[in-house]
Amino acid sequence: MDDMQLFRLFLQTLEYCGMFLLNSEPGDIEYFLFEEFDGDSISFLHEASLSKLLDRGYISPEIYSKCQLLYRKYRQMEGSSMWNADAVKGAPEWHGILSLSDEIKTMIRKNNIK
Repeated sequence: MDDMQLFRLFLQTLEYCGMFLLNSEPGDIEYFLFEEFDGDSISFLHEASLSKLLDRGYISPEIYSKCQLLYRKYRQMEGSSMWNADAVKGAPEWHGILSLSDEIKTMIRKNNIK
């Protein structure tokens, strides 16, 4: 996969996670967050992918660090009692994860990276 394709898939992964989910139906939350983001984050928020994007100038060191944090926080929720759509809407931990994803997307747009 070339660098631009990796970057596009990285951006697409982030689009599955954000505060927009708070206004979504439970089935949509489950699809976006627990299927699409869950699977894609394993590949496109993985250390190897992030390092490649950083080295090629697609993301900044700050975005790199925030993506690592997003991945860790998300994975900490996996298998917990908060791994469900109702918790996503109500738990501050989930709001932090969703907000962090939005923050990363905003940083990418502001930095006008690649």
